[in-house]
Amino acid sequence: MEIIDAYWEERNLGVKSYEVILSQEDTMEDFILQEKRLIENGAKFIVVKSPVNVPDFIFALPSTGYLFIETAFSLVLKKNNFKCPTYIARRDHDFKTRKLQTPDIIQRVYDEIAKGIFNSDRIALDKHFSQHIANNRYINWIKDLIAQGHDIHEVYYNGDPVGFFVFKKLDDKKIKGILTGIYEKYLTSGFGAVIMNKLCNTVWTLGCSSFYVNVVSNNLKALRTNLLFGFEIENISYHYVKHII
Repeated sequence: MEIIDAYWEERNLGVKSYEVILSQEDTMEDFILQEKRLIENGAKFIVVKSPVNVPDFIFALPSTGYLFIETAFSLVLKKNNFKCPTYIARRDHDFKTRKLQTPDIIQRVYDEIAKGIFNSDRIALDKHFSQHIANNRYINWIKDLIAQGHDIHEVYYNGDPVGFFVFKKLDDKKIKGILTGIYEKYLTSGFGAVIMNKLCNTVWTLGCSSFYVNVVSNNLKALRTNLLFGFEIENISYHYVKHII
């Protein structure tokens, strides 16, 4: 069992938060003991990430006040398995990618997020929070990544910005995708797959051979898009949340 003090969420959500990652070897009895300790430490919001196919967790977590919120998929794309569908490759020349460097241009990304483009996020769906809180959470997340030295890229269609992506290198050969978004004007354009193609090509240009991402079941469109390019599912977990009143 891994317990994470999600101190950054207190800034984002306004409440003391923890994440608990359960393993196949853990028991509900052990978890209840740890939960009691967290509540004594002031926890107001707990996220539990549970392995699949463990009946003890599937049935006992809801009975102790935990609400199932999403299924999470850990995906990996090996460069050798990368495949770009022909209909996307044909349009590639219409799109360009640029690394953003000036605060005024980066602000455009924040402004787009503030419009609510991530409306399937578990924070946005939670009645205890709001879309506005979810928006600010993503904005703060990107600001932290930029402060840590990670880059943010924007994708353009005939010169017009259509979306962005942020990733971080794990080592010389591995990269993890953090956030990919399509702007409000283009939400129904089908450009999400084009942005993913640009993201993958950027990863390969950096000399990496393995690309990791996390996608949740609330965002089926993103999951389908990733699988389209050859991503494989490495792991699946169930996510539950509990608000302590």
